Amino acid sequence: MQHLIFILIGIAWIVITRPLYLKNFELFLVTLIPINYQFFHLVPRVGVYDNYQESLLLVVLFYFIESCFIAKIVHHDQSICKRISEYDIIMYFFFAVIFYAFIVALLRGQDITSTIKAAKLYPLLLIYFIISHNDINIGKFCKYFVALALLLASLTAIQYALINKISIFYFYTDAASHLRSDSLRGLRIIEGSIIISTATLISLSYLLKRFSWKYLLFASALFAQLCLVVKTRTEILGLLLTILIVSYLYFRGAIAKMILFIYILLFCITLFLQLSLQFGITQSHFTKHFSMITDTISDFVGLSAQTSHGNLSIRQKCFGYYLVDMFRENFLGRGLLSTRWSGSTETYEMNVLHFYLADIGIMRMFVFFGLPGVALVFYALFCFVKKIFSHLVNDHPEIIAFFVYGITILPFTDIFFSSRNFFLFAIFLALLGKADSNATS
Repeated sequence: MQHLIFILIGIAWIVITRPLYLKNFELFLVTLIPINYQFFHLVPRVGVYDNYQESLLLVVLFYFIESCFIAKIVHHDQSICKRISEYDIIMYFFFAVIFYAFIVALLRGQDITSTIKAAKLYPLLLIYFIISHNDINIGKFCKYFVALALLLASLTAIQYALINKISIFYFYTDAASHLRSDSLRGLRIIEGSIIISTATLISLSYLLKRFSWKYLLFASALFAQLCLVVKTRTEILGLLLTILIVSYLYFRGAIAKMILFIYILLFCITLFLQLSLQFGITQSHFTKHFSMITDTISDFVGLSAQTSHGNLSIRQKCFGYYLVDMFRENFLGRGLLSTRWSGSTETYEMNVLHFYLADIGIMRMFVFFGLPGVALVFYALFCFVKKIFSHLVNDHPEIIAFFVYGITILPFTDIFFSSRNFFLFAIFLALLGKADSNATS
């Protein structure tokens, strides 16, 4: 029954957004992003699990068939799928690796039904080809994307401020993965943090091109939300490092050194304020809700003492466990195993060992896809690094920043190939291809 509901939602979305697709493709594209992230849990789930991606899958398949096949037949377009770019190769390589993992799962004894369920959402990657076969204004898309992030940031900030009074987000039994509270950082709401951090980078990248009070305000508001509400240190430090790198590559001169100095100065001021607040007025409300520096120090203390205390120490053990697992599997990978299949150990690892594949970043790709996954990652990174140091950083720093950001946080957070984020990755990969094509034409 719930699958029928998702199908109906998908059909309704196609009908409602059809005018947008024809007249405002950029806005249409942005409306798909919330579906991929389960509408950011602003609407109730259907059935036992949140899986609105099934509705998105129907939308993507419909427009893929229309863009890549029907348009070619009706308009006699011989240019469609004529030239294969390096970005196309990344996508074809990704699909080949997925097929490999599908076969590996079957060879391990998983039934065909469970394997299909484990692989069913990967066709969402076809959004890449939909974008490739449509005209798109990158600047217009980025503005809509920032607007989406501002709306989401506003909602999370209101929820944070009124946590005991109202419930904006629909939290279910495993709400701890979305609404977090720990001893040092206090309450955290991490819903849509990747969208917010990416929008922060886009706003800051526009400031590199031309100073604008509007984008300065947007960037400041979004970054403040990341620091005060999300409090995910990997994303915050990755964002700061990304801006440093992109700024240096954009200016490549004395101005870059000045910006570097300003960032170092701001970091030192932030560090001083953080430590002063933590050790000077430790009982204050502000300290309780803004103590990432102290939390990080605590993690390093736990790591140096070789205890199980702190996120770094836990991740160290997690990396070691899965590295041994990869050697045991001879780097063939686990394949696309369903967590509900009796032969899968992922549930045991989460519930008993408290090891989460989401905590090991890109290594999750190696665990499931083996050596082919390793090859895909290194080929993709080679292509990205080549473009990062190209002229594209001057034309579209907002797109380049996304890939720099993804690389800087890759050891801990995978925003390229993870099942939660590969849809967003496919969108930005297509935008990178469009930017490169426009620059060379």
